Formats: sequence, structure tokens, C-alpha cells
Amino acid sequence: MTDYAIFMLDPDGTVASWNTGGERLKGYRADEIIGQHFSLFYTQDDIRAHKPEDELVRAAAEGRVEDEGWRVRKDGSVFWANVVIAALRDPDGKLQGYAKVTRDLTDRKNAEDALRGVLERERETATRLREVDRMKSDFVAMVAHDVRSPMSVVSGFADALLASWADVPDDEKRDIVSRIQRNAAHLSGVLTEVLDVARIESGEMRYQRERFDIQGVIDSAIRDTRAVSPSARIEASAPSTPLMVTADENRTWQVVMNLLSNAVKWTAPGDLVRIASRSNADGDVQVSVEDHGPGIPTEDQEKVFGRFVRLTTGERITTGSGLGLYIAKEMVEAQGGRIWLDSDVGRGSTFQFTLPGAG
Repeated sequence: MTDYAIFMLDPDGTVASWNTGGERLKGYRADEIIGQHFSLFYTQDDIRAHKPEDELVRAAAEGRVEDEGWRVRKDGSVFWANVVIAALRDPDGKLQGYAKVTRDLTDRKNAEDALRGVLERERETATRLREVDRMKSDFVAMVAHDVRSPMSVVSGFADALLASWADVPDDEKRDIVSRIQRNAAHLSGVLTEVLDVARIESGEMRYQRERFDIQGVIDSAIRDTRAVSPSARIEASAPSTPLMVTADENRTWQVVMNLLSNAVKWTAPGDLVRIASRSNADGDVQVSVEDHGPGIPTEDQEKVFGRFVRLTTGERITTGSGLGLYIAKEMVEAQGGRIWLDSDVGRGSTFQFTLPGAG
């Protein structure tokens, strides 16, 4: 029988006979393998785990043992084998040795692995499609709320100005134009965030890594935040020496702006927002933004970094697209950093992130 390796083992596992199938399957001639221990057919991991000896013990105790696993040929290559070892006893029940039958199932194993791979990819695709469908629903809901409302405001004020331009006092005109500008800026921000999410999800977000002082980015973000929220009180602290990082300067500015704007939004008028930077024990640069808002319950703290997340805090519902913190997290982690939140209900929140230091 050339399709099966059929041979005998002495009670200690020494090969006592050999057939043509064994030579074809394992590569040994009879004169090469008879007298050798059958553990030669096992991988080093199996030998270290004492698998050959354990199988003989089980076969002696139970009469036979069947197993599937990798076996080793003479040339070192491996194949997936189905193995049966049966104990042989004389009429008095004394163990005389073992009969061992080995069959090559490599083709079946490869086919099963390939099928499992296809099924796993199908599951991943189905999961991805469900996620895309959920994102589509969330996106439609976000657009309905965050795009339609400011568009209605812009359209309404523009129509009012056009209809009665000559009758509207200059102060009122300036106020209306200011409102149009704010709503247009909000729309621009929402569209930018949607595009950023699309780039992140498709793997098309690009980062121009360079060495720069993060304090310059923080100072720029503070100025830009104050331009949008003139009444905001922002206090910054940093070491006297530059804190150099290796990252994308524009993406880092987006992260800081997002955290600052959130902090200002949730901090009561007159209260301070604090932003600090330092070098931590790992050699990374760490930035923290602290607000004195209502805080976020522990069970919601991980959720804030998800897509389209709007939390209800007290009587307030988070405004905005619900994408900013998700984008910040993706940008920080893509550049080798991490971002997290410490928050106490009633006392405020501190968002912190790190970026690799550049010395």
C-alpha cells in the first residue's frame, strides 16, 4: 500500500518494520529508519512537548489513539498527517509493540485553510458593510442636523438682506453678516471633518512628518480659538526650553484646535481653560487640555472617541458633528502617539495626548 505509511514500533517507540508507503511519504528507506525512534517524524515543538511519548502511553492505555498534525519528512519538509497508533498485545495481554498508520492530508488541510480564509474574509466584508451602512445612517442624520440648520440660517438672513437692504440699519446689517459668517464657518468645519473621516477610513490620510516645536502649534491654536471665541480665557504653561516632536504640524494643529474648542465650549464664561505641555518619562511630548465643564461619566468616556458621538451631559447635548474627537484620536495614533481622557462629573475633563519626542 503506497498511499499509507504502515509500520510497526517496538514498545519503546523504535521503528521495527517499514513499507513502500512509508518510504514514499516520509522519504526514508527501510535500512535508514528501522532501529530509529519514531519521534524523528515529529516537529521540534511536539518533541519538546513530549507528544510522541504521550501518544504511546495513550495508545497502550486506550488501545488506540488518533491524531492530526504536522509531521516531518527526511528532507525537513512537513506535511499534515492523520495518524493512528494501535497497541499490539499477545494472548496474555502483554504489550508487544504498536502498529502505526500515517496518511498525508496536506491537500485537504490546504483546501480547508483556504476555505476558512474565504469565510473569514466574507465575515470581515459583511462586518465592514454593516459598519458602512451604519455610518451612512449616522452621516445622513448628522447632515440633516448640522448642515441643514446653518444652511437655513444663511439662506434666511441672505434673503432678508436682499429683500430690504435699504431699510436695514448698518448695525443690524453687520450683525446679520456676522451670523452668516459664523454659520458658513460651521458648515466649512463640518465638511472638513467629513472629508477627513473619509480619508481616514479609506487609508488616504497623509502625514508630512517633520521636526518642530510643539509650543508654536499650541500658541497658534490659542490665537485661532480666541479669534472665534473672544471671551475665552485660556492659560498656557510650558517649559522654558523647546519641546521638539516629529509629527505632521498641520495635523497636530487640528488636534490641539479640536481639544481647545471643546474645552471652551464646555467651560462656563469666565472660567479658565488650561493647556500645558511637557516631556514625559518615555521621552514623548505630552499635551493636556483641561476644562471646568460638567465632566463626563466613566461609562461614557471611551465613547467620546467614536464616530458621530454626541453625549448628553446634564441638560446639554453635545453639539457639532460628533467627529472631532474621533479624528483627533486617529491622527494622534497614526503618528505614534496616544490620546486619553480623565474626567470627574461636576469638576471637568482633561484630554491628553502624546507625540514622539524629537530631542
